Amino acid sequence: IVWEKDRCCECDTCTTLCQKSSSPRTMKMDTDRLFEEMKLYKRFIDGITVSGGECTLQQEFLVELFRRAKTEGLTCMIDTNGSNDFKKMPELVALCDGFMLDVKVYDAKAHEKYIGAPNEAVLANLHYLASIGKLYEVRTVVVPELFDNEETVRYTASILTGYDASIRYKLIQYRSMGVREEGKKLRSPSRTEMNQLEQIAKKLGCKQVIVV
Repeated sequence: IVWEKDRCCECDTCTTLCQKSSSPRTMKMDTDRLFEEMKLYKRFIDGITVSGGECTLQQEFLVELFRRAKTEGLTCMIDTNGSNDFKKMPELVALCDGFMLDVKVYDAKAHEKYIGAPNEAVLANLHYLASIGKLYEVRTVVVPELFDNEETVRYTASILTGYDASIRYKLIQYRSMGVREEGKKLRSPSRTEMNQLEQIAKKLGCKQVIVV
């Protein structure tokens, strides 16, 4: 499937036709081209956030991008699944103002089964980023039929309050809209369940718990 930007009407037919539900709507940019695009919005923003996929797989590009952003007076944030070891990325970590980290599930076996990868790096990054004051937000998607969400919330909240109780902890209610077929069968947690998890995090000392 070849994407032609000038003819695209964003109907998502290309993604629907792909056997892996992947979008071909991608562009390659260097930092010069990217900053030309950003100039259109610069008067409205005071910072940038990079996400993915997993954006830290392009570490060299991010370093170049963040250096450029700093010269423009912009803050730099990273939205990450935590699968890479940030201790091995000192230059990128130094340039980044804050990380938003996904902690999907504490149990290693459940993480391996449903995410398809170990969670050792995720939990190590949780500790590391919190310990150096670079952890802006942690997010947990609550999926009752897959994970022991209470265990994950208790573990995560305990770690956050051990370093800085003001780190934001966002609990996200799983919703089946816009997911693949297997995801449509999963139950969305009730408001009562979400409130219970929120109270657990708060009782453990988290000062900023957001439920969405």
